[in-house]
Amino acid sequence: MRKRKVDQSPREKKLMLIPSSMRSAYKKSSTSRTAAVKAMCQECTGYDRITIRECSAPACPLFVFRPYQKDDESDDVVEEK
Repeated sequence: MRKRKVDQSPREKKLMLIPSSMRSAYKKSSTSRTAAVKAMCQECTGYDRITIRECSAPACPLFVFRPYQKDDESDDVVEEK
């Protein structure tokens, strides 16, 4: 008897393509606006934190909400939770 392969949802398929270190934002994105913005920025920049912080797309509607922005008074990276 052959086992039937259970089809994965589109969300599960996409999750498997995301680097494991970046999956938590995608998992939380359906319940958290902050996580949704973070997941979108990660996908847009190829899952690179530095590229998100140095984003060169100020016309993007999510630009001011993007994660990993530097605090104006220090060189530390600020990440909202």
